[in-house]
Amino acid sequence: MKAEKLEQELIKTIRDLNIKNAIKSMPVYTLGEMLEIGSLNDLKYLAKAYKVRGCTKMSKAGLIAAISSELTDIDRMKEMLYIIDEIQFGFFKEVASRKYIQDDLVPVRVYAIMNLLGYIQCYYYEGKIKFVMPEEVKKLFKSLENTDFYKEKEYFDLLNNYARAATSLYGIIPEEDFVVLFNSQNEMKTTFDEIFYVLIKFVSLDSGYCFYEEFIVSDEYEEDDFKDVHTDYSKMKTKPRYTPPKEEFLKYADYNYFEKTPQLLALENYINQYLSDNTEKTMEIIDDIQLLCTQEADFQEIIDALESYDIMLKDFKQIQEFVQYITDVMNNTRLWSNNGHTPRELSGKLRRTNLKLLPSEPVKSKKIGRNDPCPCGSGKKYKKCCGGE
Repeated sequence: MKAEKLEQELIKTIRDLNIKNAIKSMPVYTLGEMLEIGSLNDLKYLAKAYKVRGCTKMSKAGLIAAISSELTDIDRMKEMLYIIDEIQFGFFKEVASRKYIQDDLVPVRVYAIMNLLGYIQCYYYEGKIKFVMPEEVKKLFKSLENTDFYKEKEYFDLLNNYARAATSLYGIIPEEDFVVLFNSQNEMKTTFDEIFYVLIKFVSLDSGYCFYEEFIVSDEYEEDDFKDVHTDYSKMKTKPRYTPPKEEFLKYADYNYFEKTPQLLALENYINQYLSDNTEKTMEIIDDIQLLCTQEADFQEIIDALESYDIMLKDFKQIQEFVQYITDVMNNTRLWSNNGHTPRELSGKLRRTNLKLLPSEPVKSKKIGRNDPCPCGSGKKYKKCCGGE
């Protein structure tokens, strides 16, 4: 029942957002009619998006003419189409192929850019939401069919997905290494200059990565003004890079993707004992724990995360079991600091290393003194932590 309620709330939220963004009017199908509906302020806003000079002093007729010119510029359209993702491009093609699409539940992110730039309009009329592309825009898009556009679009998307995957898996990659990686897995080759020209188009669209000096880095580094880039790279550059086959590598372009290792599955089954097979909640916990392991969090942070879901470890035996499961997960989690390798993989690749695996065998039970360090790893005395009454 809870899942059904959440789904209903989500559906209502999506529909309400679409209605809020929609033009409250009967749909129109030509560029002139579409722009005529807009207010003077709306047209000035659109003209500014296209950087039309002198738009703040233009009349409505002048704004319509200037914006129409921009919307029927083939190079302008191509620039927009190059940087939208596969889902957005699929929606663009679908609207282009029909008079309109009637659908209440298209997520805003799918059409937001096309709507902002005037290529697709959302209308709300007589209780229905319809998406319309002006006839002039359809005609312009159709003219791309017999050109190299689709091949170029596929190439741009591939480069973008490689950058997303690389920064998801490694956090940091030198631009020159990125070129080598891409060229080693693709017949179509790229160059140092080309990757910047292509990828810089995606950076402003919440791509998940950005450029810093000679690196492509996760945009997480931007939060601290890139101060940790060189420190982190110095730790990973001496280690071999984990490079899976292309199909597996590109899975990391989805920032929510992670490997469901046997160790994670074992932990999932263990946690299910405490949740009466509440699969949805278990998956939330597993997601959180996996992320914390990726961030190299300590045991106490992971135990705190577990307790936030009202799962309390009641005795030393449960603590011991849980710590062992987490240890196994940690040893088999891909880390930025290991250049994408897991600690277990890397321990077998490096002959001489300071890398230490966490103990893989269960710790034998023994009496814990009240003043001894707590075995959960918190750093506190046992009597002040899990041994407290």
